[in-house]
Amino acid sequence: MPCPEQPIEDLWLVRSSKGQTPAATSIDPPVRELIASADVICYPVGSFYSSVAANLLPVGVGRAIVEADCPKIYVPSFGVDPEQRGQSVAASVEKLLHFARRDLGDQVQARDVVQIVALDRDQAHYPNGVDTERLRSLGVDILELPLSLPDRPHEVDPLALTEVLLSLA
Repeated sequence: MPCPEQPIEDLWLVRSSKGQTPAATSIDPPVRELIASADVICYPVGSFYSSVAANLLPVGVGRAIVEADCPKIYVPSFGVDPEQRGQSVAASVEKLLHFARRDLGDQVQARDVVQIVALDRDQAHYPNGVDTERLRSLGVDILELPLSLPDRPHEVDPLALTEVLLSLA
């Protein structure tokens, strides 16, 4: 386990909480079909590794996402996520790409996995930075929108985010 001061470098499934032997599991066919028929794929706000990236670990998920013919959007969390110590928004996109490449190898481009990053106009919400140049060099589009709640500016407005996602579907 990483020390709290150290960034997380990788993530994998294990057979037991008492060991570190990597284990593989595969995507279930119904899940593959749901991904294939999705109108939008959203990597939502949440703890980056345990709530977002962990969903990419079963074999076949990366392939299903890459093959899905729909917009793919990443919505980074506001504030400090202890799982993303020192990790910019662009580095988070690269991590998502890393996990998807486990299925398909290096030929997968970032845009195959994440086409759009939705950011709040107030980039101070992202304490590790955004690195828009890096995102653009990956071929990822950036949407800068008012995404925070007016009365709680450090929280994502679920209605505003829903409108963004529906506009992409």
